[in-house]
Amino acid sequence: MASNRTINNTVYTCEKLPADQGLAFFLRTSKVLEPAKDLLMFVLSGGGTDEEVLAGFFRFVKDMDAAQVHALVIDAASHCRTEGNQPVVIGILTLTELLQVAQYCLEVQFRDFLADSAVGTFYTAPPPQGEPSA
Repeated sequence: MASNRTINNTVYTCEKLPADQGLAFFLRTSKVLEPAKDLLMFVLSGGGTDEEVLAGFFRFVKDMDAAQVHALVIDAASHCRTEGNQPVVIGILTLTELLQVAQYCLEVQFRDFLADSAVGTFYTAPPPQGEPSA
């Protein structure tokens, strides 16, 4: 099933990967973005000020493997197509467009899984009774 999104006046299409490729992509994404887990949970919960989010981003940058994050962003954006089923040409995108297209791909690939899984529940559920919240 394909999904479409317009980013900066360009329509991008992204299809879910087959299960075996999707699983490999999910595991790779999880491993590469693991240093950002606290930041992602914080942002997804809608909490925090801009300053707190920015501080979390810089903690992620300090701990990340830049080459792996770079490759993941390029790979994610490359899973999308433009009008006429043409591949995304990474070299003509602005940084903002590249990140938006990569984010769109990750949403298409993982949104349903995370929303319906224990992983998604973990991010949104309150802590069990008697345990301190994070």
